[in-house]
Amino acid sequence: MSTYTLNLQEPAEITYVDLPVGYPQLSGGDTYQPAAYTEGSSSLVSVAILLPIDPAERVVVPGTLLYTTDASGDNGMIYCQLTIIEGTSTTEQLSMIKFSFEPEHGAETAGITIFVSEGKAKKGGLGDRKLGKVVMDSNIMPTGY
Repeated sequence: MSTYTLNLQEPAEITYVDLPVGYPQLSGGDTYQPAAYTEGSSSLVSVAILLPIDPAERVVVPGTLLYTTDASGDNGMIYCQLTIIEGTSTTEQLSMIKFSFEPEHGAETAGITIFVSEGKAKKGGLGDRKLGKVVMDSNIMPTGY
């Protein structure tokens, strides 16, 4: 499993993560390398993940996720957006999954870690193709409660 760690900067401009040489690794690469970036302002904080996917795969994300702060029990919404970036490759295309929320009292984070793991497809499923999974572990929490 590979791990990529991001840190939110002061809300101002987009911060890009250093990408591996040869990104993205398309057909023939052993591992799909994700890219990610964060952006923020006083009214919106976003984290986006760019990941190559097989055009035959169907990717679905929920429109919204509900979160509750531990300190005050206030509820909030995290908005999810999926964009498929069409390319010239017939075997792979780029997907962008973006998570955003509106901090009422600002936001802070100890960093965002993206874990990428692979596994072989089960027999009778996708043959010998590799499956990919991206898991985000983020400490983005609203502040000022």
